[in-house]
Amino acid sequence: MAHYWEDDRLLNPEVDNLERFLEASENIYLKYRYYNEGREKKASKEWEALQDQLIALAGQRFSGSHDRYRNQRIAAYRKDAEWLGDFD
Repeated sequence: MAHYWEDDRLLNPEVDNLERFLEASENIYLKYRYYNEGREKKASKEWEALQDQLIALAGQRFSGSHDRYRNQRIAAYRKDAEWLGDFD
């Protein structure tokens, strides 16, 4: 999620996975909030707070072909979402 890379075949060759993830997350979150408004339920967090949480969970940014900091990211996910249980 915190990976960034370049692909000269693309119109915009600089690709930032965190930026892409956050954009997709915000769109999903806004749809979730819209759905809940119709049910008269309020989301427990504003987007900015959730975005900050997601950025912190992403961990250190990196580039290259190796999945660096994977264990640290997984540990952060496990700590933040203990209710998920084990996953790989």
